[in-house]
Amino acid sequence: MINMGIISGDDTASKTLKLAQTINDLKVIGLSAGHNELTEKMLYFQAEELINSSQAIYFDRIIPSFDMIKHAVRKRNNLYFNRYPRLSEIELKQLINLSHEASSTVQFFVPQVFQPDNFRKLAEITSPFLANIRMKSEPGIDEERQLFQLLLFVVVVSNSEFRKTDLMTIPNPDGSNLLECRIVFSSGSVARILFSNQIKEAESQIEFFQSGKDVVYFNNGEGSEITILNSEKIAIQQFSAEINQKKSVSVGFSHLLQAQRILSNLQAKMNYSGGFSSGSRYAV
Repeated sequence: MINMGIISGDDTASKTLKLAQTINDLKVIGLSAGHNELTEKMLYFQAEELINSSQAIYFDRIIPSFDMIKHAVRKRNNLYFNRYPRLSEIELKQLINLSHEASSTVQFFVPQVFQPDNFRKLAEITSPFLANIRMKSEPGIDEERQLFQLLLFVVVVSNSEFRKTDLMTIPNPDGSNLLECRIVFSSGSVARILFSNQIKEAESQIEFFQSGKDVVYFNNGEGSEITILNSEKIAIQQFSAEINQKKSVSVGFSHLLQAQRILSNLQAKMNYSGGFSSGSRYAV
């Protein structure tokens, strides 16, 4: 049985608590909720005792600082996140080394990876592949976060380092935008992504082409609230399996680093920071 503490930005974290209690190998020994209103120093003070007494920490709807994550890893904690922390490449490399030394399991929740239908299809994909992805950028949601989450999905499926990217963007004065990128991985796999608010929901798709195999289609987006809960349950089950050294699918700091490198590479080529803000057209 794995003793787990929950540190949540939600006022009650009732759904998260119920979800965690459905996992057979996990025992929730403490809950610290409502932390989005606290300063970093106050959060660190309140969370420290829970980190010190747990074997695993569930960071729920909260983005912990590098120092808090580093402290938890040094305490040989296993870490689960459903939000992506803002970390530099140097910080990520340090956490990768620390987690290896501490034999800590890390799991980031990526909806496209752990959606029930998608998760069942992961084993069907082998490199090299050609991924063709069309995604609608959702209004009212940070475009960079949407793109980063999609990049994480591609990185997990490819399971190899990226080699280069090609890019074209077409921002328009009316607020519409289009980004097309091509990502090449060391395995020989290629992902082509078309990301735009001009794409209709029905036109969004993720398809994988492989030599001698049928095309594999994945669901796009996060899905309904029930789908998200079921997806996160699978992610936590895989987190528990990884801790117990069973066969599992995990998304760790190294995947985060790869996705961050790809995003930084794309941003440098667009000469933009976090959005389709330029009035010019770029082709790189």
